Amino acid sequence: KPQIDMSSTIPVAQPKKVHVENEIASLPAKPASVLKKSQKKQPQKSENQVNLSSKDTKIVKENLYSWGSKIHSAIERQKFYPSGTRAQGRVILNLIVHSDGRLVKTEIFKSSGTALLDNAALTAVKRANFPVAPEGLTEDKYRFQIPIKMSRN
Repeated sequence: KPQIDMSSTIPVAQPKKVHVENEIASLPAKPASVLKKSQKKQPQKSENQVNLSSKDTKIVKENLYSWGSKIHSAIERQKFYPSGTRAQGRVILNLIVHSDGRLVKTEIFKSSGTALLDNAALTAVKRANFPVAPEGLTEDKYRFQIPIKMSRN
């Protein structure tokens, strides 16, 4: 099953945490450098982030999973076993796909250990025709991590 890199999804605003420092009068105050280290920085909300309800977030995740499965199927249809080897293995690829279905970037995340299998997986990706993103996905590009099993049938 394809794994979806959730860093490319639309972030959901989290409730803001308030740091409360309990100090006891008899203890010396902590130096400012210690206080700064103990306080966790909250991520800053950028201008293009949208607050989504949990229902909307679920729909986005379902759309990403569905699209990722279709991308994986498109690659599987183009997959071939290279001649000149009896090796088998699994190649994990990182893909960036534009919402219009264009392949933006591909790279090997984890090699199979055999260059012929890795190159066959990359070739299958380049040959594949990816579907366009579902309507609920509004970003330009999305990142997917796709495992490709290479074996002689």
